[in-house]
Amino acid sequence: MHSVEVLLDERSERWVRRQWAVLAEAGLPSASRHGSASNRPHLTLAAYQRIPVDLHPALRSVAEGLPVTVRLEGLLVFGKDRSRILVRAAVRTAELAALQERVRAICGECPLPADKFDDADWMPHVTLARRMSPDQLAGAVGVLDTRTIVAQGVGLRHWDGERHEEHVLRAVGGQP
Repeated sequence: MHSVEVLLDERSERWVRRQWAVLAEAGLPSASRHGSASNRPHLTLAAYQRIPVDLHPALRSVAEGLPVTVRLEGLLVFGKDRSRILVRAAVRTAELAALQERVRAICGECPLPADKFDDADWMPHVTLARRMSPDQLAGAVGVLDTRTIVAQGVGLRHWDGERHEEHVLRAVGGQP
């Protein structure tokens, strides 16, 4: 799978990474356990089976809409059984929806993943942990900081999940 993702400012990225560490220290699943250098807190705008690199110049134009305020609110759970995913919900603002709409327009011919969701159902979020059981979810709620965090989306990347490659379209705090 390929995705286009908003990257967070350094302060907010550190905060999310601390939450990952709190989960790991409590013996719970955590996004921190994925050791790749490209594993970083992000908010996915859109996902496809494939995004060709020749769309990168057009996708860079989406970054003109950055920075964007990202309000991380309460905890949400996606999935079922042992495939539950724990996330921090991001408020779906007009700014975020506009960024997603622009990405969808640019990538309109890209093949969608088999589990494609309806755009109306898009729930912006930052993932904290995957593959959690109900008991683990209860433990996570007890150790995580659940106050509202106001972050800034300052970077944009194309993640190529097939090759495990990160294509930075706009660097955090700067140009591509």
